[in-house]
Amino acid sequence: MKTTNTRWAVQIESTVRTALALVIVLGLVASASAGSRVFKVVQNSGRSFGANVELPSFPADSRLLAHLHVIPKGDAWDRNGRVVLNTPKGQVDLVKFITGFGGDTRHTVDVSNLRSLLKGKVTISGNIGGHIGNWGMDFRIEEVPGGNKGAPTVWAVPVVSSGTNWGDNGKRSFTVNLPKEPFEKIWLTYYATGHGGGDGKTCCEFKKRKHRIWVNGKQVLDAFPWRNYSKKFRSVNPRSGRFKGDRWSSDFARSGWLPGDRVHPFVIDVTSAIGQSPDGPHKIEFKIEGDLRGGHFTVSSFLSATAAPKK
Repeated sequence: MKTTNTRWAVQIESTVRTALALVIVLGLVASASAGSRVFKVVQNSGRSFGANVELPSFPADSRLLAHLHVIPKGDAWDRNGRVVLNTPKGQVDLVKFITGFGGDTRHTVDVSNLRSLLKGKVTISGNIGGHIGNWGMDFRIEEVPGGNKGAPTVWAVPVVSSGTNWGDNGKRSFTVNLPKEPFEKIWLTYYATGHGGGDGKTCCEFKKRKHRIWVNGKQVLDAFPWRNYSKKFRSVNPRSGRFKGDRWSSDFARSGWLPGDRVHPFVIDVTSAIGQSPDGPHKIEFKIEGDLRGGHFTVSSFLSATAAPKK
């Protein structure tokens, strides 16, 4: 895996735009505020990449957007993909996605809640699974000054590192210590996608499995990560399997994902479960119910806190 070193000062591709200008970022048309800056991390990378980048300390009112362009290069299958921020405590998902069946896709994710980690010298890496054919990735981070209208995030801490696979229904427990910095709210972000066909009864991809999470013994999640049947992604699945009755494989409902789209996480308010003395240690437990033989869930999670109101 090739690693590149860049400094943010030379990676700023656009420093000033008028407030009403329409700009194209990786082919995505977006309205940008004056002073919007785009930091190129990697371009046409191949199936995997690693990049060392130095970023500035972004102002609290800036909105941070991750832009990803996934380029097919001969692989006809849908693949599990991710772009992550590497930290000393584990990897945090910036964009978790599934490729289309041989299709070109573009994703934009608001990563303002990871502002505290996206500064200084950072390592960002990406990977698309599989071994047939190839893929390419363009990845950039955009700062939109004044675009963050909510309370700024003051810290973020990984709980379950990106790309973790769970193939059984046992309860898993993690202990975390958190910064002592004052906060207003603490949020748990949880990604989960099911994979593997099995026999239809024990599979994870096409069968609903309940996910439950407890923080310090208090249940904070009791839900199914599930994406309903949809035809709207056919344009990015040109090589999808097709069946009688105008049914495409890419249409089928799945556990937390659809081919050609990014994965949408659960974002859970866990403030009351953490309490007003957040340093810890705090116990976070996860359980996926049902018979998971024949498949697995790929999961990750992190905690983030928004700033306490100024007095």
